[in-house]
Amino acid sequence: MEIETKPTEELRHLQKVLLEMMKQIDMLCRKHNITYYLNGGNALGAVRHNGFIPWDDDFDIMMKYEDYSRFINICRSELDPAEWYVQEAWKDWPGCFSKIRLKKTYLADIGEWEGIDKDNRGIYIDIFPIVNSPESKNLRLVQYTAAKLLNSYSLVQKNYKGKTLLKKLALGCSRLLKINIINRFCNWCVFRYEKKQTDSYGNFFGMSRFRNAFYRKEVFQLPSYHQYEDIELPLPTLYDEYLRQSFGDYMKLPPIEQQKPAHSLKIDFGKY
Repeated sequence: MEIETKPTEELRHLQKVLLEMMKQIDMLCRKHNITYYLNGGNALGAVRHNGFIPWDDDFDIMMKYEDYSRFINICRSELDPAEWYVQEAWKDWPGCFSKIRLKKTYLADIGEWEGIDKDNRGIYIDIFPIVNSPESKNLRLVQYTAAKLLNSYSLVQKNYKGKTLLKKLALGCSRLLKINIINRFCNWCVFRYEKKQTDSYGNFFGMSRFRNAFYRKEVFQLPSYHQYEDIELPLPTLYDEYLRQSFGDYMKLPPIEQQKPAHSLKIDFGKY
């Protein structure tokens, strides 16, 4: 018999705040015709739990790169800066993806970048870009490696220490990205296909491995809306294919010892 962990009162409170944040983001995306999809565990939660995975403590969405760039600009111009903080990748922090944070809250996170002002460390939603990718396996390997070097360089700036020899090697190599021309070359390798016709998308800036980082473009067309708590939110078009590629047998619960939050350490909900 599969056992499912129940959320603590604090975790459930966090999930409800995240959901209210998502409702605002969803309204903004609908207003400006921006297509997005639930990403990772939130897509899994929609299908397996009709909402949050009970032990999940974050919220991730993803967008095609063109929509992602436009979305960040819209957030900067339309979200009230007294209530929201737009933490853009590589501009406001050393990260490969962006965060939309709720001001007047505080969330102490595992691996948080110490350079961010305490007033801007609110509860957040992660915004991941998905990018055009080539069909050639060799070119995919170049693109994927460049993306992972950028990821590793981000972790170096957060003082992350690798636990395995492979991670330590990746972190060491990524220090070369301090050299501007190498950094620009890695970015070029990742985003070079945006103006080209390709048959695949790559989702590199999370925990994906090479074997499950590339998806057919058919997977990401018109969103497939699914119940998520008390609203409907968009999944990838072929969400079963996306989830099987990402998680394997995704309807099976993980072992009980793995059913625990992965991010938050301390939370101040402020007025929320």
